[in-house]
Amino acid sequence: MYVKTSELFSKNLIRYRKLQGLSQRELASKSGLTQRMINHYENNPGSIPVEKLETLVVTLNISIADLFGTSKETPLDELDVRWLKKISEIKKLPESKQKEIIRNINTNLENFKLKQEQKNFQKQ
Repeated sequence: MYVKTSELFSKNLIRYRKLQGLSQRELASKSGLTQRMINHYENNPGSIPVEKLETLVVTLNISIADLFGTSKETPLDELDVRWLKKISEIKKLPESKQKEIIRNINTNLENFKLKQEQKNFQKQ
C-alpha cells in the first residue's frame, strides 16, 4: 500500500531531518533505508510505501501528522544547519546543562542589545 505525498511532506521530511542534525546518509543509516530513497522522498513528491513512512516517523521520533502538517514557526529550512546540529547536541545534555546554556545565550543576547542601544544613543 502506498500513501500519496506532497511538497509539504517533502519539506517537512527535510525539516525534521535537519532539526535532528542528520544528513540524508545518516538518516538512511539510522532507518535502514538507502540514501537514494531518502533523497527521492525529499525531492520527488509522489507516493511512499506505508512501511517506509512508518520507518521514517519511528526513526525521526515524530508523528505521521508532523510530516503532512504545516508549521507557523520559523521554517527550519531557513535556519543554518550548524545551528540545528548545535540544538540537537544541546538536547542530548542533562536538563541542568541545557538551562545553563540557555541562561548564557540570554545573557549574551542582552549584553549585545545593550551595546547596540549604547552605540545608537552615542550617535544621536
